[in-house]
Amino acid sequence: LAIAQSGNMQDVIYLKDGTMLRGLIVEHGEDGTVKIQIIGYNTIVVPRDKIDRIDREPIPGTQYYKQTGYFNTTSIAFSPGELGNAFRFEMVNGYQIDPNFS
Repeated sequence: LAIAQSGNMQDVIYLKDGTMLRGLIVEHGEDGTVKIQIIGYNTIVVPRDKIDRIDREPIPGTQYYKQTGYFNTTSIAFSPGELGNAFRFEMVNGYQIDPNFS
């Protein structure tokens, strides 16, 4: 069961006790184990008898950014200080024709 790593996908091992391990499967051992590399390059070895199933899922929180079209950026800030409180509201609207053209 070789699973290739692609851009926005990750391997997910569901254990029988309800635990989920997300990362990249690096080895299916002949000794009945599966090695998964999780965040921070830590590797966990899991015996196959504790695995419920193995899936391939999108990475949570992956965001899509349009390359062209209308965009809006809004920010709000509050800075208390000795000379008074400063409140800031900023909104930028624009249209991007090409991401390589500024």
